[in-house]
Amino acid sequence: IALAARLLIQAEKVSASEAAASGLLEVTESSLVEAAMGWVAAHPKIAQPWDETIHELSPGYSQRPSNRLLLESIYLHLRRRTAPEESAPAAILRCFQDGLERSLDAGIRLESEQWSIVRHSASTSNRVKTLHLARQKALHRTANSQIFLQRIGVLGAGLMGTGIAYTAARAGYEVSVVDVSTEASERSLDRMKQMAQQDANSGGLKKQTATELLNRVRWATEISALAPCDFIIEAIFERADLKKTALAGIARLAEPQATIASNTTTLPISELALACERPDRFLGTHFFAPVNRMELLEIVVGERTSSETIDRALLLAKALEKTPIIVRDGPGFFTSRVVAAYLQEALFMLREGISPWMIDNVARNAGMILGPLTVADLMSLELLSDIFASLAKYQRGTAKASGDALEILKGFTSRSRSGKQGRAGIYDYDSRGERIELDQSRNLFTPALDLPVAQEIEERLFVIQTIEALHAMREGIIGDPATADLASVLGWSYPAGRGGVMTYIDYLGRDKFERVRARLEEKFGNRFAKVEA
Repeated sequence: IALAARLLIQAEKVSASEAAASGLLEVTESSLVEAAMGWVAAHPKIAQPWDETIHELSPGYSQRPSNRLLLESIYLHLRRRTAPEESAPAAILRCFQDGLERSLDAGIRLESEQWSIVRHSASTSNRVKTLHLARQKALHRTANSQIFLQRIGVLGAGLMGTGIAYTAARAGYEVSVVDVSTEASERSLDRMKQMAQQDANSGGLKKQTATELLNRVRWATEISALAPCDFIIEAIFERADLKKTALAGIARLAEPQATIASNTTTLPISELALACERPDRFLGTHFFAPVNRMELLEIVVGERTSSETIDRALLLAKALEKTPIIVRDGPGFFTSRVVAAYLQEALFMLREGISPWMIDNVARNAGMILGPLTVADLMSLELLSDIFASLAKYQRGTAKASGDALEILKGFTSRSRSGKQGRAGIYDYDSRGERIELDQSRNLFTPALDLPVAQEIEERLFVIQTIEALHAMREGIIGDPATADLASVLGWSYPAGRGGVMTYIDYLGRDKFERVRARLEEKFGNRFAKVEA
């Protein structure tokens, strides 16, 4: 039961070795006929087990004490990790709980009934629309079949550069990694070895070994090592002046046909392109951390980016097994500006005296994998301050209030509270990185005497995301609602059962969404103002 629940409810994949060890696989293909003949000889009865009269309880009977405890623990896990609108996990659990107490026919009827309910639920429709239809559309964007990439270059051996280089090597490319610090390169190699070992253990390396993968990576301290690369990705610190200097150096030595990209979260691509001799060969590639696990790739098209350059980025995305979305240039592009609006709203609640635990728990209960303030601590409050400062320059959408968010963050960073890595941010952390039950925000903000209901917190966190997505659509940053939905689900784990950041309007109902938005605007100000088409 434990393994079946894990596979069905959590939709986990297992490797062939795990399947054999657990009993899902019984024999190898080479011994299949021999094993089948042996089984027939050992089981002369024609009747199936479920057609026989058995006078003892099955080991799978759900009311056995051990099984009952297991099912109860699964139920508690679902309550903690599953959004209320997700119908499938609860239906599967009911089939376990009730179906194992019934005959085969009754169990099949129950399963059919539950399947019908789940199939026609809103959460299933939303998942199919976003995770299947929109994803398939994104995956099947056509790229020029005449394009061929052989060597990928990465400038910067930090966390993002390491992830990009490793993923490219795993895809079979020769990779050149350049960093001025040999210590950074050594740390990067150590991280790659860890990732390769994890992939080897889970079967993710397919037909290659970890050694073969790592042998495709070359390390250097001189930027000239990037000269022979077909596609060069700059992945250094998020500062425009540093990136422009680095990009100018790359552009001077790169082959004329090479594509140059910047991995950035907020910096406008068209401004960075001014540092390149061939801005038509330049674009943005916004990877998500951890790069070797996250599926989304946000391709940012500058004012002068050519169609061939876009094709080369699409080809790379396909090879790296990423789902690409193409967005136009603008501060924060699409994903970063919507996530910033989400985190900003949580910071405003913090300033109002609402407990960070309450804010994060409401978000998680609504289906977010992590609460917004937990995300802020993971990102680092200093990095988040840089993002808000960048967005505040342009005063678009909800970023018009970014100055207030910066002041809130300054209250933490000025006290040397920079996030989880420093063991002190919005939360406190112990030596293992676990949160400590101590609310440091109480030292900065007066506790609210009249706490809001959880529903209002949830509405603020979700409505503000949709409003910012509407701003981005109005500005032409992102092309259609389906792409926005896909970006939100794959990019920052928006609850798939709600469909995505734009389908949230239909999830609530258009009339109700407008009523909620108007109420929030009246109470909290212009950042909730209606976005005209």
